[in-house]
Amino acid sequence: MATSKDTVTSLAAQIASGTEAIKKYLDGKGLTEPSFAADAPTLPDAPEVQAARFAIAEAASKLHHLILGPADYLISQTLTVGSPTG
Repeated sequence: MATSKDTVTSLAAQIASGTEAIKKYLDGKGLTEPSFAADAPTLPDAPEVQAARFAIAEAASKLHHLILGPADYLISQTLTVGSPTG
């Protein structure tokens, strides 16, 4: 649920913080970062990685909604839901 404290800057900071937590974990374990490559690794199931992952996803979703604004967000949802792949 979005709050009045969810600003573009605060959401971007949450994404950066979560991303840094994941990178620190991966670097500490000698693991590579995920990528779009066909053979790219997935993120580990470690609780700290999963918590950061979900926090990033939530903040990214809120940021997406905030940047689009109410009218464009509703239009984008209509187009997504109505599309053959949505």
